[in-house]
Amino acid sequence: MGLVDLTFQNLDSNHDSFLELSELYDVYDKIDANDDGVVSEYEYTYRATEQHRFFSIIFQELDYDGDGYLDRGAEAGQYIMMDTNTDNEVSRREYDTYYTKVVEDAIQKYGYLLGPIGGIGNSGPATT
Repeated sequence: MGLVDLTFQNLDSNHDSFLELSELYDVYDKIDANDDGVVSEYEYTYRATEQHRFFSIIFQELDYDGDGYLDRGAEAGQYIMMDTNTDNEVSRREYDTYYTKVVEDAIQKYGYLLGPIGGIGNSGPATT
């Protein structure tokens, strides 16, 4: 099972093949180990022992304001970006499209942090 499959299944708690904002909030609430209302990079990557560096760059990409935390505003922003047809539920296709772009952008911007693992990574930060 691929990473995108696994993350979608973990988010879709009612297994209706659609992601609602409340499901996204529920997962982030579970990740927020100290119940301070925000998810830190440590909390986001805590369970990803083998893929810690990969999830770390995904966190960097999702942390739009660069404050080191994902809060409800960031979560809602992610959801709005996923819900391209604005029907208040995210289909698997919408999720796949969004998550693929997040991963591609994260690798482009922060892939150098991964080092030469599996051929992913480059010599330094992306320049624009």
